[in-house]
Amino acid sequence: MRRSIIPLVIAVAMVAGSAVTATAATTPTDLFVGGPACSDTGSGSQDTPFCTMQAAAAAVLPGQTVHVAHGRYTGDVHFVHSGEPGSPITFVGAGDPRDGDTNSVLDAGADGGGFTFIGVHDIDVTGFQLADSTKVLIDHSDRIGVEHNVLTGGNAIGILVLGLSGGVTISRNFVSGFTGDGVFVEPGATATTITTNLVNANRGRGIDVDDDPGTIITGNTVAVNCEGGIALEDTAGGATVENNLVEDNDSPAGSAACAGEAQLGELSVSAASTSGTTADYNLVFTDEADPLYNWAGDTFTDPAAFATATGQGTHDIDQDPGPFLTSGSLPTLSPPVDSANSDAPGETAVDINGAPRVDNPLVPDTGVGIDDRGALEAQDPLQVEGVTMSPTKAPVGQSVTASVDVVNPWSTPLSFSFDFGDGSAPVVTSTPSAVHTYDAVGVHTVSVTATTPAGVVKTANPTTVQIAAPAPLVADVRAFQTGPLSIAVDTGASTDSWQITDYAIDFGDGTPQVHTTDTTVLHTYAAPGTYTVSATETDFAINHAGAVQQVTVASGYFPTAPSRVLDTRDGTGVRLGKLGANGVVSLKLAGTHGIPATGVRAVVLNVTAVSPTAASFLTVYPDGTTRPV
Repeated sequence: MRRSIIPLVIAVAMVAGSAVTATAATTPTDLFVGGPACSDTGSGSQDTPFCTMQAAAAAVLPGQTVHVAHGRYTGDVHFVHSGEPGSPITFVGAGDPRDGDTNSVLDAGADGGGFTFIGVHDIDVTGFQLADSTKVLIDHSDRIGVEHNVLTGGNAIGILVLGLSGGVTISRNFVSGFTGDGVFVEPGATATTITTNLVNANRGRGIDVDDDPGTIITGNTVAVNCEGGIALEDTAGGATVENNLVEDNDSPAGSAACAGEAQLGELSVSAASTSGTTADYNLVFTDEADPLYNWAGDTFTDPAAFATATGQGTHDIDQDPGPFLTSGSLPTLSPPVDSANSDAPGETAVDINGAPRVDNPLVPDTGVGIDDRGALEAQDPLQVEGVTMSPTKAPVGQSVTASVDVVNPWSTPLSFSFDFGDGSAPVVTSTPSAVHTYDAVGVHTVSVTATTPAGVVKTANPTTVQIAAPAPLVADVRAFQTGPLSIAVDTGASTDSWQITDYAIDFGDGTPQVHTTDTTVLHTYAAPGTYTVSATETDFAINHAGAVQQVTVASGYFPTAPSRVLDTRDGTGVRLGKLGANGVVSLKLAGTHGIPATGVRAVVLNVTAVSPTAASFLTVYPDGTTRPV
């Protein structure tokens, strides 16, 4: 035994499940924790949930499931009652345990508690984040399931099994950052299954089994733990160690986190643990100069030498599996892909993320079956892009086509379901496009899903299509100056029941026409002047219409110092005295007050009429033109 654990003293022995009985008619199937109306003295119903998980643990009975809402819960959770074989007690967290926006978090605080199972049986805990020093302790308990939880760091061992516990299953958990081992099974436990976990960056070993016969260690990813990867110590024979990905558990050079820690190799099996133990189909890799294997005290640096000397590891590989830790997924052409033993004891039907086992057709199946080694299964890289409509606008009764772009490196057969958003039955097809005719005016949302034979569903980003009443194409063009010699041409007021597919804009200055689908186009002229802008428009049904607009452009706007150019009160300008009824005064501005004599197209004036003798109005307009009304 490598280390000892301080024994737990239990003052009162509990026989789980014997103190409380209830009839099926009065026992609800589900209990609830968390919410604004919570009460630890209530029934735990959905309307009046418990506030704490401990209150639920004290009340739950065999066959019941406790649903814990999103939120952060403090304190230890000690299980008081047991389930029954085939009718376990189940605690389920909300959302994805890795997602802080949706998950249920247990924070036991600095004392390092967490989920504690002592003298109980038939309990499953799944879907929780255990924060800081929070951990899992299983003592003298049977048939405990710890599945798909996230345990992150603390001054302890992540998951600890001890004290004659039997039939414990530890599966699909993320265990990292602990000062001790990630998973440690103490002497006395039997038939423990440790499968499909990601155990990394712990200061002790990744998975350590001490004097516990019959342990199954299958399909785990064990990486960058300081003291070693997987270890069977003392008499832990009859074990199965298969399909694991064990990498760089070797006190990396220069790693401050691992300073001073001993290193026993990626896979270490004591002499007394070799009897009846099978170790095969593992990927064992390190980029350090340390041994890969320590088998009964002998060390080996490559799988071939290990297999020759021991008869074990005949299907092991020693290759870099790629950036599986940082990417969160296994590269589809990585060495672990399709190379595991699908029949290995403890192998799960889904990977740590819940993704199914799938066959990569681009990779030879070098194992037994199609499973990948380690906790991750490389998934089909299928991508379905956003929905596109042709046309995006059409009259009632005319056909439109929806389509999606598909990236399908595996050439996976796909079934597409097109929902045209008008209440009609989805169109199911094996091709990435479908035709539909709408019978009512409106804007409809079109969505598409693609489904693989394995049941994987990919959803494209939806789009909309506008269905209008039949109407002719009416072109409209408007042009206005936006800067020195620059204009904007706007065709957005054009109307049509079809999508307009081309705006051909002629700027009237001899430059080439511009063809565009945008309703706004910018243009800059070479010289000031008046130009005729024309737009010829074409719609999806090849209808044509045109419109013209004249625009006058100048070379720019030039600010001047404020200057009074006319004041009939004192004779400034050309007149002294009131203007009078129907009076007219012409004011020359070109060549005066700093204004150039030529090249000026317009000026800005502030004009004020003061002291009228009767109700009056004043009209200001360009000289030499007809007075506007």
